[in-house]
Amino acid sequence: MTPRHKSETGKLNSGFTLVELLVVIGIIAALASLLLVAGGAAINAAREAAIKTEATQLSDGFQSYTNDISGGAYPPNFCLPNATPEAKLSLFKRHFNKAFPKQREPDALLAVLATGVSSGNYQMNVDPTYGMSPYESIVFWLGGFSDDSKYPISGPKGPSFVTNSAGTDQTQEDVGARGGFAFDEARLGPRSDDNFFSGRYITYPDPRDANTTRRINLWWYTPNNVTVPYAYFDASTKPKTLIRHDGMGPIVTLKTGSGNNYTLNNLRLANDGKCQILSAGLDDAWGDFANEQLLVDWSLDPTTQFNGLVYPDGPWTGEIADTISNFSTDRTLEDSQP
Repeated sequence: MTPRHKSETGKLNSGFTLVELLVVIGIIAALASLLLVAGGAAINAAREAAIKTEATQLSDGFQSYTNDISGGAYPPNFCLPNATPEAKLSLFKRHFNKAFPKQREPDALLAVLATGVSSGNYQMNVDPTYGMSPYESIVFWLGGFSDDSKYPISGPKGPSFVTNSAGTDQTQEDVGARGGFAFDEARLGPRSDDNFFSGRYITYPDPRDANTTRRINLWWYTPNNVTVPYAYFDASTKPKTLIRHDGMGPIVTLKTGSGNNYTLNNLRLANDGKCQILSAGLDDAWGDFANEQLLVDWSLDPTTQFNGLVYPDGPWTGEIADTISNFSTDRTLEDSQP
């Protein structure tokens, strides 16, 4: 430091000079910014780890569903743009009959769930071209079903509830009361500003009493402090066509020993034989996920070369990089690259 000078009284000045004070302030500011960066990185790492843990718990929930209800079968996906409504309904009924062999739910109800297309008194509140989405599938399948073996959807504590004559909720639906996966109800959505459900729903006549109208809310489930919901994909069957929704699709992997031969016969879905639970990550964005993952329609030409990304090689970059899954070896797909 600068040597101290005597004042007119002969005593030494013990204070910092202005330059020294500015240097000290600069050092403190630099250290503080480094601490903020390190602290922010640690907080983000903890948030990603929490999402991965919950994704694994949701995956375990589907494993319990297959063990206890469906005889080992994972629920199928219905976001198949090239599949006919009849094919989607067949897919739904095949699984639903296996899970609930005594069920007597109307085919028209299963058709709306599988295709999203309204018919007669079986009405979806909007008119999309897809059945249950990867977002909606999680709460529907894990939320719990009625103990009524004939009416697992329409029976007590199933996914449906009675509406009033105006078609609105008599009371806000309590998903936790269904007895399935222990969802944090505060993170169920989508919701309006007044906290009521604001997503897709189905209304239909109760098969046990045609004078009663029932409703199914197709809920989402979001990670903590994230807007984009968790997504579910069945990885137990080999894909034959595009599966995509809202900019994302399932993650594929290359069959061991197949070199770089990216054909239908050599590609599998990651976590083969089970399911995929995906989160868009802390940036709330999938990126161009579906187009990166599934560029071709394999049902048209099984020999078509695949030019997308494969797990774990990637390269996972940009908005796709922080995608979190139940099967990744590290927190994110980017971190899991070899």
